[in-house]
Formats: sequence, structure tokens, C-alpha cells
Amino acid sequence: MRRGAFAEIYAGQAAAVAERLARLRDKEAGRRGAFRARVERAVPPALLAALGLTGEPPWCQVSLPAPEPGLLRVTPEDLRRLPLAGEARAWLWTLLPSDHRVLQVC
Repeated sequence: MRRGAFAEIYAGQAAAVAERLARLRDKEAGRRGAFRARVERAVPPALLAALGLTGEPPWCQVSLPAPEPGLLRVTPEDLRRLPLAGEARAWLWTLLPSDHRVLQVC
């Protein structure tokens, strides 16, 4: 269960980083385009290319590994229905994250 929760949080953070980098890249592309628009009137395109001033900023590609095989999909409701009592039930609930998202049993 903990591994599944970690995978969800990790994927969300990776997506957030990718979005921030995409916004940064877009701003830089705009700055480069504005620079080229101002300079192209006075500098030949071949010279701009020779100076390396025509390139676009790099893209960031984020990829995540596939989920671990063999982990079962379980929800907090599934755990509530388990016929456990006492210490076993208390221990099981310590595994649940506070927001009770859909999790995987590890």
C-alpha cells in the first residue's frame, strides 16, 4: 500500500516539475524569438545561424517506470471490510495515508 501511495506522489511531483520546466522553456523561446525579430533586420540569417543564435531551447521529457508487478489494487474501503480486530486492525490502519487515496498493497 505504501509503495502505491509513493508512486502516486512521485508521479504527481514529476508532472509538476515537467510543467514548471515547460513554462520556463516557453518563456525562453519567447525571449529568443523577440531577440531574433529585433536582430534579423540588421544581421544576416546565415551569421545568426553560424553564431548558434537560431536554435530553440531544449525540451524536458519526464518518464516514470512502470508500476511494480504483483501489487494488488486496494482501496481504504476494501480495508474497512476486512474482518480484523484489535492490534491487527490498528496496525493495518497505520499503513493508510491520511488522505485515503486509492492505494496498492505491497
